[in-house]
Amino acid sequence: MAIVIVDDSVTCLVVLKHLSAAANHGPVQTYSDPRAALAFLADNDAELLIVDCLMPHIDGITLVSALRGNPRHERTPVVMVTQVTDEEVRKRALAAGVTSFLSKPVSLNQYKYAVQAALGRERAAPAAPAAPAG
Repeated sequence: MAIVIVDDSVTCLVVLKHLSAAANHGPVQTYSDPRAALAFLADNDAELLIVDCLMPHIDGITLVSALRGNPRHERTPVVMVTQVTDEEVRKRALAAGVTSFLSKPVSLNQYKYAVQAALGRERAAPAAPAAPAG
């Protein structure tokens, strides 16, 4: 599985992809159009989603809400990258299913910590109970 990064800024995509490579977080799939990311995620798993808050066509909160509506992504950790400091926006993002936030500009240490924390929470979460045999 890959880390999926969605940001309408090509510069941010390049920076986040390089940060992921520097942190050795595995394969990365990038999208500058959130609609293309949603199309990909409809049929593919992701280990982690990193999404910008403010994008054209579909904002990050709407993207996360749509992602959470797909059973394959109910528990996919989501890190939102944003310059937005408005508490109401952050509350809406958390309610939609965002796991944590990264503030722009993103540093390598900040990125490593947020990704490791998000992945650690997912890996530590108990699996859904198996159906009883019989």
